[in-house]
Amino acid sequence: MLIDDIDGDGKNELVIGYTDRVVRAFRWEDSPEGSDSLSGQLVLLKKWLLEGQVDSLSVNSGADGSPQMMVSQPGCGYAVLLCNWNQEQQSPRETGDGSASSREGPVRDVVHHQTSGRIHNKNVSTHLIGT
Repeated sequence: MLIDDIDGDGKNELVIGYTDRVVRAFRWEDSPEGSDSLSGQLVLLKKWLLEGQVDSLSVNSGADGSPQMMVSQPGCGYAVLLCNWNQEQQSPRETGDGSASSREGPVRDVVHHQTSGRIHNKNVSTHLIGT
């Protein structure tokens, strides 16, 4: 579990890695009524499905300075999880009539990395530490 700003909007998100190779990101949204109590709900922002088990979650600065969500995986591997829900909301909806949005391929939201081609032992645990 991780609480951090993973999309660069200045607000913290809750990120949970599950044992079934799934990672989900949530954001707290206050209730619309103007009460003084702290009421609201967690809203699902994104669900990622990974190829392997989730070991640890980490946020690091990317090359452009934006937050980069990373998940370590067994065998000295890791994956970068793209937090692209802001672009998905701004992009035009698919119309099905051959327009530009329907011709584009699906956005890849998980980028898998292997630290070394010779290290692939799934019994080796990997942990990432964010900066």
